[in-house]
Amino acid sequence: MNMRRRVTLRCLVDDLDTDWSDEGQHRFIVSLRQKVADVVAGDAKDSSLGRDLRALPGMNLLAHPLVTHFENQFAGVGDHQRENIGNLSDPHWWKQKTGRWRGAASDHSRLGDGVWLCAGGRRTAGSNDDFYAVFKSNVLSYGPEGYFPAAEDAVLLRAENKIHLLDAWKLQLQLVANVLLADAASHPGTTIGPVEITTPNLSSREDALAGLSVCVEEMPAGDDVMYACLVIVEPSMSANRLFVTQLIETVTAAIQVDPAEWRMALHGPEGRATSHEAALDRSHLDRARQIRQAGQLEEDEEARSLTLGVNAHYSRRERLTDASVAGSPVEAICGYWFVPTADHETRDVCAECHEGHEALAT
Repeated sequence: MNMRRRVTLRCLVDDLDTDWSDEGQHRFIVSLRQKVADVVAGDAKDSSLGRDLRALPGMNLLAHPLVTHFENQFAGVGDHQRENIGNLSDPHWWKQKTGRWRGAASDHSRLGDGVWLCAGGRRTAGSNDDFYAVFKSNVLSYGPEGYFPAAEDAVLLRAENKIHLLDAWKLQLQLVANVLLADAASHPGTTIGPVEITTPNLSSREDALAGLSVCVEEMPAGDDVMYACLVIVEPSMSANRLFVTQLIETVTAAIQVDPAEWRMALHGPEGRATSHEAALDRSHLDRARQIRQAGQLEEDEEARSLTLGVNAHYSRRERLTDASVAGSPVEAICGYWFVPTADHETRDVCAECHEGHEALAT
């Protein structure tokens, strides 16, 4: 039976201290554990773990022989016979053996959903130490709870679930954007929408985030046929500005992947809404029609949707302060309108803005 596989941070850091085919991964996990501890202590948020988690293949896919064996056994890869450790039954524990490595895993309900690799040890050549005898003795003497998934594992799992939810939300946005584009292309000059977009949420509650509309018009371009695409985003009164920014980035990248091709302007009488305009060729519309007909994204579209990015821009300090608080667009030195976000330091600086900023500083 295929079930979700997990490895406790304690096991990864304390028990599996050698034999990594990628030693950098182990150092990375040690560092990640400290960051998780900060979240557990309330000194950091789940979002602080996002970049590190995206850099890892998954806790059950790390480059250690015992982890690989554990993954293969419970993922149903190959022919593996499961053997119980002694007479331990509450919970039961499954032996993990590969090379000189030994481990203990359990899929008992006391540990939560799925199956967990909770302990490991390496038998040294010529040693009489028996990992399973020591493990059984510890469990019988002190109880099994010391091997159970801890608060740090719950934090890590929660953060991973949020990442998966956000990625799924972005994929859905890409699909919606292409369906709207295809419909708008079939009705030139007509605004299609608005479609209500909700925030990604781990609970069943869905909060309205923004209305999304698309309009396409043919425009003269010599011998070629080009199309002006207008995307309108109308945030709700209580919209989370960071989610609105991610909505804009995801939708525009789904239509025209180059962020430099887009120009943003304020839209509507209150200036809360924004419009985003870019020139498209027929291939953009054909791709949108294919996606609409299939009802799903192609694999290359899915991969692209998870590596979005735009340039960081400069603006006047007083404008940035007000815009950051209100979550409203501000005009950059280069003339591009953008919504200030907290993660601007991870992005390349717009060359035109950089030159203008240097000129103002001299």
